[in-house]
Amino acid sequence: SPRALRIAVARTGSGEGHAVLVVKTSKGDLVLDNRTSAIRNWKNTDLRWVKIQSGDNPRIWYNI
Repeated sequence: SPRALRIAVARTGSGEGHAVLVVKTSKGDLVLDNRTSAIRNWKNTDLRWVKIQSGDNPRIWYNI
């Protein structure tokens, strides 16, 4: 479902700005990151989260 897909903005371990796709699943929120081929739970990344799109309205962003 398109509602399960959200873009998130974060900072890498080196402080670089980075955007990823977050997919809401029954196993939790998974991160698709072009820096790696691994699909990880959002808690198991090296990212410091900044903002994420609303699942209901992609024009709305939430601070994390």
